[in-house]
Amino acid sequence: MKKLKEFRFKTWHFCFLLALLFLGINIWGPITVNGSSNNLSEDIHFEELKDMSGIESSDIISVIFYQENSEVCNKMMHNISKLSRDDVKFYRVNVNEHPDIYKKYNISGVPCTLLFKNGQEIDRIMGVVPVTNLEIIYKRATK
Repeated sequence: MKKLKEFRFKTWHFCFLLALLFLGINIWGPITVNGSSNNLSEDIHFEELKDMSGIESSDIISVIFYQENSEVCNKMMHNISKLSRDDVKFYRVNVNEHPDIYKKYNISGVPCTLLFKNGQEIDRIMGVVPVTNLEIIYKRATK
């Protein structure tokens, strides 16, 4: 019986596997990312808010302050749209069109999400927050 040669991992094996990994990431990675981003289902419809008279409700009101064509703002609105909350009303305010509202609530940057109950601010969310954290924040606000 022949003795089997002992396999040794050589440099070219490593380079070949590294090249395969690189190709796999560049071919399948964008397909996965683009595929998931094309299937964005906006579960929540944001109503454009012209003035803040609608926040006097006893319901929880969520108002996101955003800028048009901002990647960060779009990401936050996408994250909020993934929430399944029937007990919260969702609004948005374009800070370029309504600078008076922006200044009134002392917004320092966008995206900024304010949660209101009975016309009073109960929480403030600055920047982009992952969906799992948003669920915790909204759950705490509705208690």
